[in-house]
Amino acid sequence: MPLIIQLRSVCGVPVLDLSGSIDIGPSLAALSDGVTAVLESLKPSRIVLNMRALSSMDSAGLGEVMLLFSSAARQNCQLVIAGANNGIRQTLRVTRMDGILILADDDEAAVALS
Repeated sequence: MPLIIQLRSVCGVPVLDLSGSIDIGPSLAALSDGVTAVLESLKPSRIVLNMRALSSMDSAGLGEVMLLFSSAARQNCQLVIAGANNGIRQTLRVTRMDGILILADDDEAAVALS
């Protein structure tokens, strides 16, 4: 299933709503291009990846999310993962990325983080 990305703003924080899957292939470039465009054009202090409608993420997708997390951090921007389903949360837990990435239950909670 292809990755679909829609950009919106919640209280001035850019939120990328993701649906489909993040796996090896064109979805990695689409995610990278989407996040990079927001970082370069808006220069936000926080960006939210809303994964509520994301069906799956493979190891290549996880690697891409970590690269984007690092890229955002270099620009003094927090990348927050919101609404990840149980399968994605389990992947983050097993790989111990849940201790590195910032996770929130939903986009509203992600925006409200201090």
